Amino acid sequence: VSETGSGLTCQAWGSQAPRSHRFRPEDYPDAGLEENYCRNPDGDPMGLWCVTTDPSRDWEYCTVPSCTPCLEGDGTSYRGSIAETSSGLTCQAWDSQEPHLHDYGP
Repeated sequence: VSETGSGLTCQAWGSQAPRSHRFRPEDYPDAGLEENYCRNPDGDPMGLWCVTTDPSRDWEYCTVPSCTPCLEGDGTSYRGSIAETSSGLTCQAWDSQEPHLHDYGP
């Protein structure tokens, strides 16, 4: 979702225009601040929000519809926090090369 609950367009997190903000993707590497998607980098208890491109509104909460299933396609777009396989094994961190070496990065 890349628009607010009232339909305003979200600004890309990596952009400081038209509105500057403190939530830069490089400062919040685990927050999933790709593109202009609604996110919650500061852990706001009210939920997802975004900086808007609207000159009259700095930011606004987003309304995210329930999805079934929440995993789309091959899973490459997943940005959740599940760290266990479907059989119950603990997942290895992407930035770790132990216990298994791999060519994938975070």
